Amino acid sequence: ILEQPANTTAGEGQFATFVIRSDPQRPATVQWQRNGLDLVGATRYTLKYGPVTFEDQNARFRALLTNSLGSVTSSEATLTVTPDVTRPSLAAAQNLGTTTVRLAFTEPVEAVSATHSANYQLSGGVNITAATFGGDTQTILLKTSPLAHGTTYTVTVNNVRYRAASPNTILPNTPAAFTAV
Repeated sequence: ILEQPANTTAGEGQFATFVIRSDPQRPATVQWQRNGLDLVGATRYTLKYGPVTFEDQNARFRALLTNSLGSVTSSEATLTVTPDVTRPSLAAAQNLGTTTVRLAFTEPVEAVSATHSANYQLSGGVNITAATFGGDTQTILLKTSPLAHGTTYTVTVNNVRYRAASPNTILPNTPAAFTAV
């Protein structure tokens, strides 16, 4: 082994990278392990692991290299996870047709608060009947009563939390305006 994996720090929700190098004259297969157990599909010299959570705090990573001369196990590298203290905010709001509003958040949001329709209000007397994820954990789709084309609406969000171990909550009464198209 020419380069052992090094201890690394990654922010909660981010990826950690571990690298190992071996003698290029003696190519080897690689199998990465986390806390002594094989990571399925982790067979390259660089391991991109994540997104990390606080459950990964102090996890130990190592690589098993095997070639025609035998096998060798690298030293262990420890992962340190730092908390994410950034609150989610609204990046955008737009309607998709006459009865759906798409909200884009800056951070992944957790299901219980993000899909609770009472955490959203829409101006103009529009009712919100449901809130669901829209393909990822940063997108929410609001089902609404009909929107009027060309009308500007403001959606107001409360109590929606980031999915971190120590959830950060969106600032109270966070607004986003859009014009129905």
